[in-house]
Amino acid sequence: MRIKIFYLHVLLFYLVTSCTKDAEPEMKHYPIIQTSDVTNIDSKGATFNAEIINIGIDNIIQYGFVFDTQEPGIDVSFNKTLVTKAQEGKFSITLNDNLAGNLDYIVKAYARTGTNIIYGNEVEFHSKGSQWNPWDLCSHPIMDGWDIALGMSNSSYGFILFQGEDFY
Repeated sequence: MRIKIFYLHVLLFYLVTSCTKDAEPEMKHYPIIQTSDVTNIDSKGATFNAEIINIGIDNIIQYGFVFDTQEPGIDVSFNKTLVTKAQEGKFSITLNDNLAGNLDYIVKAYARTGTNIIYGNEVEFHSKGSQWNPWDLCSHPIMDGWDIALGMSNSSYGFILFQGEDFY
C-alpha cells in the first residue's frame, strides 16, 4: 500500500510541476486598422471611413487612405493623409477631388510607422465623380464616327486618344 501511495505522490508531483502556464496573447507591435464602408457618395465626392482598433506600440507617423481602380498602395495610388495625432477610434475624410465618375474604386485605410506600412481591408465603391474632377468614364460613348477612344485624367489634366490617332 505504501508503494502505491508513493507512486501516486510521484505521479501527482509530476503532473503539478509539468503543467505550463496558458499562453497569453501578445501585444501587436503594429496598428490594427479596419476600413469601413464609403459614405456620402455623390457628384461632389465621397467620405472614406475607418477605425484604428489597436494603436500598437510603434509610433504611427502617418495615416489616412489610399484609393485606386486596382490594388491601391501608398507608393502607386492616390492617397489622403490625416495630420492629426493617431489614436484608437474612428476617423474619416471627405474627398472632393481625384474621383472620376462612373468608376469602381478600391479604398484602404493605412498607417505608417517608422518601419512598416499597415493596410486595412479593401472596400469597393462606385464613384459618381467629385467636385474638382469633372471627368466621367462612359462605358458606351457615342463617338459618331470617331470609333474607339481611351482616356485618363488627374485633377488638373486629361487626355483622349482615338483609334484614328487623334489625340486631345
